[in-house]
Amino acid sequence: MAHLIERAKSGRAVCKTCQEPIAQGELRLGEEIPNAFSGRPGMRWHHLACAADSRPAQLREALAAFSEELPERPALLTRIERALGELPPVEFPFAERGERASTCRACGLSIPAGELRLATELREEHKGYFRLAAAHLHPGCARAAGLGSQDEALIRTHSRGVSPADLDAVTAALAESRPSA
Repeated sequence: MAHLIERAKSGRAVCKTCQEPIAQGELRLGEEIPNAFSGRPGMRWHHLACAADSRPAQLREALAAFSEELPERPALLTRIERALGELPPVEFPFAERGERASTCRACGLSIPAGELRLATELREEHKGYFRLAAAHLHPGCARAAGLGSQDEALIRTHSRGVSPADLDAVTAALAESRPSA
């Protein structure tokens, strides 16, 4: 079966991994599937980030054939390698600058893309099975979410791709979020 990357022609397609709509013009992975009723193949669509986790081999194949400029290609390839077991698993907690906006699990406010945030382990039930995900936090909200001084060393060890200054900022935010004795 063929796999391809293309821009969404409309905003009607839904990602088969996360069940969220794929915006018009957004790049997506198309997975060709047989259709028993018409005899013609159908397509199953996925966000590229979702496909990196749920369909890593298919996305790798499609990326190799995709010649357009794709700024997130290195990040997608890293996610693919991790999903295929070619990189060590993610260890929580860690600091990062996220590629996409997220919501702080402690305060419920938005964490804009590119802003420093902490990721902690979140196990959630999804359609009858448990999946491991990252729960994002503002560094200043970490104490309210249960992170303490024992986690500072883990954050420094597990964080990749953030500067020492960012790690110092996280440590300072953890210290500021501690209740006074």
